[in-house]
Amino acid sequence: MKKDPIPLEIRFFRAVDAGDVNLVEELLQKGVPINQKDPLGNSALIRATDHEKRDLVLFLLSRGANINHRNLVGETALYRAVFRGNIDLVKLLVEKGAETKIKNAEGLSPMALADERGEEGIQIYLESIKK
Repeated sequence: MKKDPIPLEIRFFRAVDAGDVNLVEELLQKGVPINQKDPLGNSALIRATDHEKRDLVLFLLSRGANINHRNLVGETALYRAVFRGNIDLVKLLVEKGAETKIKNAEGLSPMALADERGEEGIQIYLESIKK
């Protein structure tokens, strides 16, 4: 049997970007770490969030993905959900334990990003959960 010339990590991130839960699960079983990082420091969870793949986000969280992992510029999955303006993913990540006060390398928190991008619904939600 011929070995696949594409490294598992590359196949993994392609599957993540496509939202292919079955292939992601298969590649995890073959040994790709759940918190594998791409060259920009993005985890699968950050990329799944950035591509708005809700089912995959849920799957990765159920398998123990680090919800507060930060990429090379300090962004978390929550930060990317705010950037995309996806309030459903914002709520999901917060409900699953995402830290709302982590700032990126430029010093922007998810709340500050929501303000900067005019995401009023997300701002209202994040304000409502402040303790």
